[in-house]
Amino acid sequence: MIIPIPAIDIIQGEVVRLEEGNYQKKTIFSQQPVEIARQFEARGASWLHLVDLEGAKAGKPVNFPTIKKIIQSVTIPTEVGGGIRDLATLQKYLDAGAQRVIIGSIAVTNSPLLQEMLLQAGEERLVVSLDVKDGFLAVHGWLQASSTPASNLARELKQMGVSHFIWTNISRDGTQKGIDLEALELFLQESGISQVIVAGGVATLEDIRNLKKIEDRIEGVILGRALYSGAIQLEEVLKIVKEDNKC
Repeated sequence: MIIPIPAIDIIQGEVVRLEEGNYQKKTIFSQQPVEIARQFEARGASWLHLVDLEGAKAGKPVNFPTIKKIIQSVTIPTEVGGGIRDLATLQKYLDAGAQRVIIGSIAVTNSPLLQEMLLQAGEERLVVSLDVKDGFLAVHGWLQASSTPASNLARELKQMGVSHFIWTNISRDGTQKGIDLEALELFLQESGISQVIVAGGVATLEDIRNLKKIEDRIEGVILGRALYSGAIQLEEVLKIVKEDNKC
């Protein structure tokens, strides 16, 4: 079953959404991130996706106290990303109770460190976020483009032992333009990885239904702006992913 994962992105302790990863296109949705997390849990979420957006930009934790409080205020597992670029920071989030830690830039720029992180966290607790624009990876909080095709890196990381991937379509993130299913299927075909968590572009319930068509390749779907704006409801998403999946 596809796991719907509400996103809580943090800047200055507030819940925000960016458009196409642009820090200048920020919408504040709440000043109470802990309450938002508790609400998602109460509404049926089985995972949360937490991101320190300032940390992603700075390359080190900026909103750690807020994120730690969120983690420890809910009983469901969390995956946490944003500025995790050394072993000490990785361990800091694991010790805070994060079920999984998300690595982005390191996977592109520092393969030896990623291998160390895999050993330290274990493959089940490390997620690599492949932030993609036009098929290529972006790094450092999406601020820099790279010349590395996402599918090539995914193949290499799979061979290294990475088991969990987030595929984020930057061009669609925060835009509510819908998931680019063609780009997603091309990536899956070229990379050879078995499953991904999809992020970027969910606008309507039709996007969820489209993902259901390839649900054996989809571990989860991260829900952002559409959830906060009310364009979709978590309860409706949960209903769709559970159809013909009595578990």
